[in-house]
Amino acid sequence: MRIHYFILINLSLILVLVGCAPKPAENLEILKKSRRCEECNLQNVNLSGLDLAGIFLKRSDLTGANLQGAFMQGVNLSRSKLTNANLIETNLAGADLQGVNFYKADMENAILTGSDLGGANLAGARLKNANLQYANLKGAELAISNRSTQSPTTMVGTTRESVMNANHLEGVDLEGADLQGANLEGVNLEGVNLKGANLSKAIWINGKTCGEGSLGECLQ
Repeated sequence: MRIHYFILINLSLILVLVGCAPKPAENLEILKKSRRCEECNLQNVNLSGLDLAGIFLKRSDLTGANLQGAFMQGVNLSRSKLTNANLIETNLAGADLQGVNFYKADMENAILTGSDLGGANLAGARLKNANLQYANLKGAELAISNRSTQSPTTMVGTTRESVMNANHLEGVDLEGADLQGANLEGVNLEGVNLKGANLSKAIWINGKTCGEGSLGECLQ
């Protein structure tokens, strides 16, 4: 009897704690006031057009969030989850995007100049006409594989070798993207659409620098 009573008490406590967990709407208010919300649940929130420059959202969940046109220069979103997020025309210049899961995010016309995308998951992401000038894409995941659909926390410790040995590359659109000076060393670009992409002075997958006038291909 005492054991059953103990189990019921603990179960009740768990239910209370779960019920008290901040909801996305509550976390959104916290973010607006403090501009900091680590490990935040912001699934499906609407942040379109907002000035969010310099905010701290490390390891947060923004699955399905609408960030279209938001000004997010210099934000820290490292190890966050932005799967299926709307990032059309979002300004993420200079942002810390290391290990971010962008699986199937729409990033058309997004500004990612100088951002750190090291180890990020861009499998299935739409990057048409995105500006990645001087961005760091070293070790980024561009392949749709079993690992590419995992959460950011399960991707911690991913090695460049495992990224290069991913099963398939498909669905990533870099048509017209500006990759001048970007670091692509170790990135698997097989099957990626680079039509019209500017690769001048980019560090290619083999560690060599692409020459001036590299358009759609790396001239070495």
